[in-house]
Formats: sequence, structure tokens, C-alpha cells
Amino acid sequence: NTYHILEEYKKKYDFQLLRHTQNRGAGAARNTAISVAVGEYLAFIDSDDYVDNYYIEKTLKAFRTNCDYYKIAWGEFTDSGLLYHRPKELEIHNMMVDTILKRSLVEVLFDESLPYGEDVIFLKQNLTPEKISSKKAIKFCLYYYRRLRPGSLTSKYKKR
Repeated sequence: NTYHILEEYKKKYDFQLLRHTQNRGAGAARNTAISVAVGEYLAFIDSDDYVDNYYIEKTLKAFRTNCDYYKIAWGEFTDSGLLYHRPKELEIHNMMVDTILKRSLVEVLFDESLPYGEDVIFLKQNLTPEKISSKKAIKFCLYYYRRLRPGSLTSKYKKR
């Protein structure tokens, strides 16, 4: 249980732990996080994914360049192995896992009525060309996205 793991980490580290009383989906969880965020940048890590040990160090180093948003190289994995990907171009596409953006760019929150694909709409609404003056790729593979975990929303919708 992710929440209980985080409770243990909270005993060692200073961070705010939030919890919905019922599972309302990724969009609701991300909106709650945005509403209480105090930092300059937003990044989201899904509970069934993981990040590299140097995720924080490398992203903080990149933030010194003061860009509006960053695309991070990411790996995709299943129980049977790992596929490696790098951002091909600095383009906006359908996943939050490789995006870190300035909190000040967010004008429209995630659509909580969508069971899947809320990332696409959120990114297209908030990262418009007229709002972005700078962007940068972080070419280290720092995020590992779990593909098709049995029972996940991704696997349920991929089968249709």
C-alpha cells in the first residue's frame, strides 16, 4: 500500500502527505497536489512507476536554467523487461511522466470525469505555444513507466 509506505518515509523526511478518502482517479489526485503545491515546478510520479536514484539531483540541476517546462528521458518496463526511450523532440504529447512544468503555467486543472487520458487534455490546455518561452530536454533516463500492469487503467483501456 503506497500510503503506508509514504507514512514511513514521512517519519524521516519533511513533506506533506495527502490522501483522498476514496479513490477518485489520477486527475483528482493530481488536482489535489496542485492545490497545495508551494514549489515553483510540478512533477507527478504514478504509484506503480519508479524514478532513478538521481531523479531529484538531476532535475534540480536542470532547473537552474529556469525553463518553463522540461521533458525527461524515460524507460518503459513490464514484468518481463525494460525498453529504453529518449525524448525524440521537445514536443507536448500525451503523458505527464516525462514532463515537469512551472506551476505558474497551470490555468486549467485535470478533468476528473475522465477515467483515462486526462494527461493529453491537461498538457494541451496548459502548455500552449503562446505561454511557453523556454523548454529543455533532460536526456538522462530518470523515470520508469510501468506498461500494462494487470488491473491498471492502462491495461484495461488498451484491451478495448
